Amino acid sequence: MRQSRFGALLSMDTMVRGINTWLWPYMAIAMCSELNKVCIACEAIMLSERTLAYTFLVSFLFKHAPGRSPDQVLVVSGDGFFSQAMLRDLGFPNARYLRDWGHLFHSGLEDMFGKVAYCMIKRELSLMIRASSESFFDKAHENAQTLLKRMGERSAEAEKTLDTFALAKNEYAQFCIDTMPGSRGKHGSSNSEINHPSVLCYMNDGHKKTNEYREEPITLVKDLLGRQNQHCNVGPVLFHWDYHQVCR
Repeated sequence: MRQSRFGALLSMDTMVRGINTWLWPYMAIAMCSELNKVCIACEAIMLSERTLAYTFLVSFLFKHAPGRSPDQVLVVSGDGFFSQAMLRDLGFPNARYLRDWGHLFHSGLEDMFGKVAYCMIKRELSLMIRASSESFFDKAHENAQTLLKRMGERSAEAEKTLDTFALAKNEYAQFCIDTMPGSRGKHGSSNSEINHPSVLCYMNDGHKKTNEYREEPITLVKDLLGRQNQHCNVGPVLFHWDYHQVCR
């Protein structure tokens, strides 16, 4: 029922830490309710974060939520594991890919450019992401190119990465998000990132920062079903968590 109502914007992510003590990471597809609260479309524990695992999750979701078809999904948000081409392969013909700002600012940009180049153009990359217009974006991109040229011969790879990143502005730039149907003003997969610590907290009797959960997979499934049952009974307001400050 929830998928039928709120499934125009889906967030997909895998929690590879926390309760993943048996090396079976927790995966979920999260949504945003009419109250702007997180609600879960479906969740699972899988052997690893692979395209095949997400394919199974998406297939399961629409098989059990016939009220909304994949072509009605407008936006799918996620981290750098995803791409626009991958969304097509997953069966979303009309969905646009929205890169998660939290992952970009936390580690994605540094992984993409390398530590030296990232430190040199960190401010410009942030301005490109937060750009309120295409002209602001182009100016920040131009400044980043100028700074990278100061690296001399070492800048070639970084400049190529920068141009590739700039070409994908429709996936992350603020002015593009503003015109993205179904984005609801979100800056990526914050719905999933809010859900992860909620799972961790529930499994650890309210403790937010540490994990003592060591149950076997079959018990984990049972406890996840209990958590979902509780949330469905009391409503999505239980999902309330501070996400990375950078996303605000």
